[in-house]
Amino acid sequence: MPLPKRNKTDAELDLNLFCAASDISIEAADKGEDGKPKLRRFKMVAYTGVEMNLWGWPHPVVVDLAGMIAGKKSRPILKDHDVSQIVGHTDSIDLDRKLVVEGVISGVGLAAQEVVGASDNGFPWQASIGARVKKMEFVEEGKKIVVNGREFVGPIYVAKKSTLGEVSFVALGADDATSGKIAATLTWEGEADMTEEEKKAKEEAEAKLKAEADKKAKIEADKVIEAEAKIDVNKSIEELRAARATEMERIVAVEKATAGHPEIAAKAVKEGWTVDKAELEALRAERPKSPAIHMATHDHGTQVLECALMSSGGAQEDYLLKRFGDKTMQSAHSEFRGRLGLQRLILEMAWANGYTGRFFEDSCHREILRAAFSTDDIDGILSNTANKFLLDGFEAGETVWQRIAGSRNVSDFKQITSYRMLDDFQFIEVGKSGELQHGNLAEESFTNQAKTYGIMHAITRTDQINDDLSALTDVPRRIGMGANEKVNDVFWTAFFAITFTGGNASTGAFAVAGLTAAELKFLLKTYTVTVQSKSVTKKLLLQPRILLVPPALKTAAEVLLGSANLLATGSTDAVVAQKNPHAGKWTPETSRYMQDASYGNSALKYCLLTDPAQLAILRMAWLNGVQSPTIESADADFNTLGIQVRGYLDFGVGEADVRAGVMSTGA
Repeated sequence: MPLPKRNKTDAELDLNLFCAASDISIEAADKGEDGKPKLRRFKMVAYTGVEMNLWGWPHPVVVDLAGMIAGKKSRPILKDHDVSQIVGHTDSIDLDRKLVVEGVISGVGLAAQEVVGASDNGFPWQASIGARVKKMEFVEEGKKIVVNGREFVGPIYVAKKSTLGEVSFVALGADDATSGKIAATLTWEGEADMTEEEKKAKEEAEAKLKAEADKKAKIEADKVIEAEAKIDVNKSIEELRAARATEMERIVAVEKATAGHPEIAAKAVKEGWTVDKAELEALRAERPKSPAIHMATHDHGTQVLECALMSSGGAQEDYLLKRFGDKTMQSAHSEFRGRLGLQRLILEMAWANGYTGRFFEDSCHREILRAAFSTDDIDGILSNTANKFLLDGFEAGETVWQRIAGSRNVSDFKQITSYRMLDDFQFIEVGKSGELQHGNLAEESFTNQAKTYGIMHAITRTDQINDDLSALTDVPRRIGMGANEKVNDVFWTAFFAITFTGGNASTGAFAVAGLTAAELKFLLKTYTVTVQSKSVTKKLLLQPRILLVPPALKTAAEVLLGSANLLATGSTDAVVAQKNPHAGKWTPETSRYMQDASYGNSALKYCLLTDPAQLAILRMAWLNGVQSPTIESADADFNTLGIQVRGYLDFGVGEADVRAGVMSTGA
């Protein structure tokens, strides 16, 4: 099932993490060396890293604490999420497989006094910790993923990136039987923008909510009848029916008044709200949200700024239209006219966060950067823009490895062991008894391991003052090309480390005779299966599908495979046409690494390979299935007045089966 979509104007998802009362402690009152009362300390174990079932989600959710940003150690501690009710602040935040916050009761108002006084009297305060989700990932059914040191099996949602907000003392948090609970609110995109699968996911989620609300409504209605019956056992059946009818009428009216808000409807039914109150809460939920960015004289969303920045960097119009839509493109063009540089972008974000200066002045550079980077919006714009141009560079390089290697996904960086199966499953004649015999099965193992490769680049103060947009376009392109170069280097180093001998090696110049000899080697491949002390020689029975050549043989390969006839010279020197036995037989692939002397190769070698889906000579391992590099922007470095971007890719290459190829020396 695809990840439910959010409204495009919503930057993030709101999360509330509750911890049980047993996970909260407040120190007893004490005095310091000067005799004055010391500030009371508290400690909360807010989240243990387990999976949880969320209201409105079709599958469990787990929050990846490794991807949670805590920001400053000092976070506000409130009562009931009310900014006017200050309780204290944190001085320690621990995200090592558990979310643990510690701090002091530094508030001096009634809220702090109430929390401390009630705690001293034994009241079981609970905690509600607000967070914002920036990236949610869906793990398909049957697939595994390791999060917070635990292994989970799909289907499951993983909040890969999130930002910790304020923490509140609340009177009622999680269910006593659970260690934590998350409540999440989603806004679905309009029907016109949804695929059929997304519409189906939306309908299933809403149907689940309605079914739960109906079930709760029936339970509440039955409770009303029971209560009334206990008050007066002599009530007539007609009175009970009337009471139930009244309650059901209230439920129907509440559901009608809260159409489109099943969570409000469920709460209204459960708590016995009047129809007027339920309708008021629904109207409040439908109030339009403020834009993500507020300018001094303009009001741009992050999508408009991102579109304008990509347009300025040379992104194609059809790409922008597909990514942002016509309305956003028109807004970006009318405001920025195809030119949005680094200075204007940083100023726009600084204005959004209260900076009042009109120009990008060097004397105010530090102040401008602080204002611009006080929210995560600019990080997202920089990362998305740089990532687009990084992918351009990555895809512009050589990708022959994609077509000649196998591929598998891994969930961590541990070394993995895979197996190739060897079998003796040739059918055997069935005797008069009708009994079928067992086939023989053996296996060979090989290892692989994903590793991280990456590089960092700084957008310096000089780039910003010079308004050098290439720092976000050309530099990421070069980083992408560098990622492609590293993948090729690792892949071809492993490829040429393979020992081609015996039935996997051939000789002969690149011509009809040489190719015929290599093909014959491939077709005569055998292997031995040993199971239960029995050795059987088997034929491989696979066909070569790919002809891999160096650049020096590229044209010759295209001519040879594309020509139906060959030209030969007879005894009279007249041109004689001969049928080409290899015309259209294999798919030609060319790699410059086949001719690279630094890898010990020459312009003569060529190789026949089978389809990697049937038998792969090498296998690529990709962390979490991500087969392209990722680029991220780091926090502004106020010491150097710069912005840092980093690109990284997690992959590995391992030998799979040398039987998948025949290498010819070409001589």
